[in-house]
Amino acid sequence: MGKTRKIVSLLVVMTMVFASAAFLSACGESMTPEQKYDAANKNLKNAEDVSLEDGTITASIDMGGQTMDVNMDMDAKYINDKEDPMNMQMAMNLSAKLFGESIDMHMYMKDKTMYTDSNGTKTKTPMDEESMKQLEKYITENADKDMSIADYVTESSEEDGVVTLKLDGQKVIKEAISKLDEEDVDNEQLKQIEKTIEQLGLKTITAKATIEDENFKDLQYSTTLNVDPALLGMGADTSSNTTDKVKIKVTVKFGEIKTNTGLKIDFPDLSDYK
Repeated sequence: MGKTRKIVSLLVVMTMVFASAAFLSACGESMTPEQKYDAANKNLKNAEDVSLEDGTITASIDMGGQTMDVNMDMDAKYINDKEDPMNMQMAMNLSAKLFGESIDMHMYMKDKTMYTDSNGTKTKTPMDEESMKQLEKYITENADKDMSIADYVTESSEEDGVVTLKLDGQKVIKEAISKLDEEDVDNEQLKQIEKTIEQLGLKTITAKATIEDENFKDLQYSTTLNVDPALLGMGADTSSNTTDKVKIKVTVKFGEIKTNTGLKIDFPDLSDYK
């Protein structure tokens, strides 16, 4: 149970990696597949509101011959506040069946506070002042940088409006880490992060998107991890089942993306979140 829960935690990490890749943005005059992606990304980033619908996270996990599949359904909506980026509004829903248990999770962001309803357990977490300062600094420093997905692409193609890009996964993560301030991560922590990246066995992330009029209509990321068993706390067991790499095929997909629809989020009663 503990081992599989650690694997599921890795899926959440990978979702964040994909998100980091998704919001690199720039725009160029020549419309190569990379720059079509960049133009759509720029429009997504600058949208007043975004709806990510028909979302799924799927994973096929092979632990030394023992296999399991994980399927999660999700959707997300958010409204940006250009005057105060920290004051964004968000609603996200996630449902899955894991380890024989149903998971029904709803997350909301309002008034700089995160509200979580997990199977009826309701909690709220206000963003502390230091976290807000760091996040605001990150957004401000990177908002106008001329970054392009091309910096991470090893192979690209386009057919019938569908752009496919293969990204250097390790470079994506290391680029994200390089943006952290020295006070956020010291040398020892950096070494541990780099070790974890190696243990994940992440090589290539494949991005696939339908793009029309410089806007995403759908978006998908997929990768295969070959995880060192030691990362999952399995290194102490020297049997063949635990010394082999744990292979995890992960896909994150949003089947429909809408922007600038005048979205209004219908929040539940948040007064009973503790």
